[in-house]
Order: sequence, then structure tokens, then C-alpha cells
Amino acid sequence: MYAGVYVGTYKKYNEGNDNKLAGKWLDMSDYDSYDDFIAACKELHKDEDEPEFMFQDFDFDSEVRPLLKQLVKGSQVDPQAWDVFELDSEGLTCVLAAWGNYDSDLSVKEALEEGRKSYIGSYDSEPGDYVYDFLEEILKALPGSVDPKTGELYRTY
Repeated sequence: MYAGVYVGTYKKYNEGNDNKLAGKWLDMSDYDSYDDFIAACKELHKDEDEPEFMFQDFDFDSEVRPLLKQLVKGSQVDPQAWDVFELDSEGLTCVLAAWGNYDSDLSVKEALEEGRKSYIGSYDSEPGDYVYDFLEEILKALPGSVDPKTGELYRTY
């Protein structure tokens, strides 16, 4: 997965260099951790004593874009971005759903847990089957409900 960030510094931008975007594209997913990424940013701008990084542009693969847009902002990259890189497509869906439906202040790991609790399937996997299975589970919990395939009662009380 590609998670490109253009890394410049506020000093270079404010000094009005010929190229105000004096930096370089780095793929965040190439680094094992936030600390490794920041070390690469420091190496890139080692000509400054204490560089204040400016993440001036972003280019994220579509599957991670909605999540990373919340974690990468002008002068800040949230270390949780590396939790996003570990997610499979179902995990990405769960986190995005939890942030959208519950609380965007949840951490990536908390959102994954919340999303998995309520995840019942994906529309593109066997359309309708997951809905049928979900409804069947609900029917089983109702007193006096009947199995549509066998005609037997699920529960008799």
C-alpha cells in the first residue's frame, strides 16, 4: 500500500527558497514505525538544527485514504498510521465504519474492536448471504420462530 507524504520544513518554506516546496516524497509504509519515519525526515533535513516538519502534500492509496486523511495533517503525523498499515481490507472497513458511526476519537485499535463487534458482512461478498445469515440469527432468538428451511421451531418458550 502506498502512503506518500511530501516532507518539507516550515523554515525552508518561510525563507522563500526558489522552490518553496524544498523537500521530498516519502512513502510512510516503507518505514517500520513512526520513529523510523521521523528519523528519515530528520536525515532528509539534516541541514537544519531542529527542523519543524511540514507535510505539504499527500498521496494515499484509495483503500487507506479515508483513514490516513484523519491521521496525517500539516505538521503532524499520528503514530497510529502504522496501525493502519497492519490492517487487511476487512479491518480497514471496520475502523472506517467505527469512526463514521461511533466515535472518531477512538484509536485505530479501539475502532477496529468496535467495528468488528458490529460487522456482519460485506456487500460485495456473496450479495445477500450475510444478510440472510444475520436475519436467521435474529429469528432464532425470537420465541416461537420457525426455521424457514425445515419448518421446525427454533425456540418453544
